[in-house]
Amino acid sequence: MATIYLENLPEEYRRKLCARELSRETIDRLAVSVNEKYLLRKRTFGRVAVGLLVLTILMAVLTLFAPAARRGNMAVEMGAFGFTLLVEIPILAAVYFLAVTRVPRQFAKCLKKGYPELEIEYGYEQICSGSFANGRGARSPSFSMQIEDVFPLKGSADIVAVGFAHGLIVRGNSAFTAGGDDPSEKRGCVIVSAVEKADGKPAVQAADCRVALRIRKGAELGLAPGMYLHRE
Repeated sequence: MATIYLENLPEEYRRKLCARELSRETIDRLAVSVNEKYLLRKRTFGRVAVGLLVLTILMAVLTLFAPAARRGNMAVEMGAFGFTLLVEIPILAAVYFLAVTRVPRQFAKCLKKGYPELEIEYGYEQICSGSFANGRGARSPSFSMQIEDVFPLKGSADIVAVGFAHGLIVRGNSAFTAGGDDPSEKRGCVIVSAVEKADGKPAVQAADCRVALRIRKGAELGLAPGMYLHRE
């Protein structure tokens, strides 16, 4: 039996959107993330729908050319396959509604409640139109964090940097490093290989909250408390 994974917009983001607790840069980056996931699921759904249609037609052709089919009632057999197609269509429509558009609808609903003035720019139609597909919002700073403490990891060149994330950081993102005296001064680039929130649970992404970020090979980069991590 096929399993359909119903993803939800994280409860934390839904709450913060409704309560107007996110910055404009965070909303912009979150909209890009929701759009990218929507387009990926839409493409996957399209492949599944086409594959199912091809499989149904192939089964119909093989059945019609089978020796037993020639002795049966052709009208009944064609009616059975027609009924199969009629059943598949509403099932696919329900899967598209529940699995493909679920997160964009949740994002748009929470945005309308907390930021109604941004609905025309980040609403459901804009998300589903693919207008964010080119990474809209990447021109504006979307993440910054002053490192409050660092912790080495035993047996690894990675380190954990702790601080308050201003904006959205996603696991796998790159970030620039800067000194404490001048946060805008770029010194190098790091990769955030893992994100952990204040509750100690691993997360795919975090925004406007305390986080612990695992920095790939951070021990070799000389990261220290007082320095900054930021994205542009």
